[in-house]
Amino acid sequence: MRFHTAWRRAFYIAGAALLHSPVQPLPRRARSAAFRSLLPLQSQAMEQRTKRRLLLAAGLTVSLVASVWFAARVRGNWPEVVEAFRGARHLHFYLIPSIGSITLVYAFRVARWRRFLAPIKRVRASNVAAATCIGFMANNLLPLRAGELIRPYVLHRKEGVRFGHCIATAVGLERVFDLIGLLLLILATSLMMPGGLLAASADAQVAVGLGRIRQGIMLFGAAAAVGAVGFTALALFPRPFVALGERCTRVLPASWQGLADAFLHSMADAMGFLKDWREVVLAVGYSFGLWLAMGVGTYWLAKGLGLDLGLAGPLFVVVAVAVAVAVPQAPSYVGMFPEVAALGARTFGADPGAADAMAIVMWLVNIIPITLVGLLFLWREGLNLKMLASAASKMKDTAGSHADAGGGGA
Repeated sequence: MRFHTAWRRAFYIAGAALLHSPVQPLPRRARSAAFRSLLPLQSQAMEQRTKRRLLLAAGLTVSLVASVWFAARVRGNWPEVVEAFRGARHLHFYLIPSIGSITLVYAFRVARWRRFLAPIKRVRASNVAAATCIGFMANNLLPLRAGELIRPYVLHRKEGVRFGHCIATAVGLERVFDLIGLLLLILATSLMMPGGLLAASADAQVAVGLGRIRQGIMLFGAAAAVGAVGFTALALFPRPFVALGERCTRVLPASWQGLADAFLHSMADAMGFLKDWREVVLAVGYSFGLWLAMGVGTYWLAKGLGLDLGLAGPLFVVVAVAVAVAVPQAPSYVGMFPEVAALGARTFGADPGAADAMAIVMWLVNIIPITLVGLLFLWREGLNLKMLASAASKMKDTAGSHADAGGGGA
């Protein structure tokens, strides 16, 4: 809104001056007023572009370093990697239950998102599934995790739910419940491991990797605790927390203050879900179930490659990968995903070549199927990624207004 107001003011001043005297140059006062009205917009646009470029550069750097490191190790272990694939004669049979388990992950996500939105509006499972698949596909193909905005935008477009409500549930509630489910998986994995997650390793590289994973787990635990307490308080006492949040947002630039305030109100509406403890328990079950399903899918891949990691090994690999992919990186988590997956497999005694082979297959199974399904939904909806990314970005920029209060649009 501020963008359009400033441009309208600038053109009004310039137009009025021209109409006043068509043959005279624009008065200095009018020129100064026009330029002053545009300078804040230019500054904010430059700051946003700089921030996006820095995040993109950081993500690409992380992925590049991890990719070079992983490729160098695979090259050194290439005979063992080839031997691991040659020995996996029945791997294609094990891919069936593995991909089936990954499918269950997204089924749990769809069911959980519908539960989050139920207090606001009952939405169709098919539309939630389309939005979910398109969003995760976009994360695999576009930088800066654009799918995190595309996913709520697609649901807003198809169901007419306010974009603020969609993003509050998809980015707010889902992240906290993802962390809670992951912490439950970490607890289950630790109970299965002889020495727990604090066990030492004789391999220096593995020991360093385990230390970093433990640090990530501690950060995840703190984030989950803060998020759970904050959201519960927001659900029980929405007015004082929204008022407090609005006071805090006053320090933000005006263009961001409206967005933050609108997000607070949408979040308060979405927190109505937390008032029913049975729904909360069910959402926690979905959250733990999706991480467990991912671990089971990894278990079948390990079996297909002849690796005996038990169940704790694949679950630990999932925990390690979840911690690793939280940092900014390139689309499809290139480099970091397989590097950390291989590290997790070696922690449970897998040979370096077999661990690298498992990491490659695990990465492919987690990236390719959902990307193909998301592209299929995209084609069925008659959409394209460029249009979705642009539309979602515009919705984010105008979320502070009431323009998104209506239907889903064409």
